[in-house]
Amino acid sequence: MKTGKGADERQHTIERFWHNYLSVLEKSNVPKGARRWYRRHIQMYIDTHSGLRLSQHSSLVVDKYLNEKSRMVHLEEWQSRQISQSHVSSECLIARLTVEQETLA
Repeated sequence: MKTGKGADERQHTIERFWHNYLSVLEKSNVPKGARRWYRRHIQMYIDTHSGLRLSQHSSLVVDKYLNEKSRMVHLEEWQSRQISQSHVSSECLIARLTVEQETLA
């Protein structure tokens, strides 16, 4: 576990990610009440792939995850749709952050 400056930088990066993600949801007109659920879906995705940095995720990894989720019989159709929509928003954010990082490099 990181301590000190490294931990502070990591925490700042995490906070910035969630701030940016919520901004993307807002710009995409996701209802305010649904945003916490979108965030929850993305947190579950991140936790499932904890060994992989977000910058290393590909659409193939996301597609595989969504396919597995869609096969869960206890999910209602709207829940499956919400999970998919939350991932589309996160892919937009990750693409934007990647472009920003490349621009700064």
